[in-house]
Amino acid sequence: MTYTGDIINDVFEGDPMVNWGFTGTTSGDINLQTFCVGTPIDSVVNLLPSMVSICKGDTADLDAGDAGVNYLWSPGLGLSATNTAQVQAFPSDTTVYTVRRTYQCDTITDSVKVQIVPPNFNITGSIINAQCKDDCDGEIDLTVSGGTGTYAYSWDNAAIYSRFKWSV
Repeated sequence: MTYTGDIINDVFEGDPMVNWGFTGTTSGDINLQTFCVGTPIDSVVNLLPSMVSICKGDTADLDAGDAGVNYLWSPGLGLSATNTAQVQAFPSDTTVYTVRRTYQCDTITDSVKVQIVPPNFNITGSIINAQCKDDCDGEIDLTVSGGTGTYAYSWDNAAIYSRFKWSV
């Protein structure tokens, strides 16, 4: 059988969202072939960059496309979600994330490497211990070098904060 014409308009009344097929037989078995005519998946998804660099503790916004597409991101660890187009990645180490996207009868896979950039500054220090227990005559001398911008210093142990003497 041969058909020449505009199958979407002539046969399916202009509906491009149709699955169609034909059946053939061979020695009593049925062979089913199915075809999908629709919007190409690459018109509704975004290509991911090959790599995104962030500092440890930061978040990378990743956008894989439009609504109406099924998404499956992996690995799920370090992601805000695994089944949406837009996710936030916050890995603790450099990680390659893969997203599988399915739209109508088309599936594509893409990946992005979220690289954790090490700090671009150095911290060196020296410690002089207190001479006796409960004396406040010990010292810590820290030096921060490299990097850009201004630095903010914060001590985590609030219990002994009042015992520090600051000199700048």
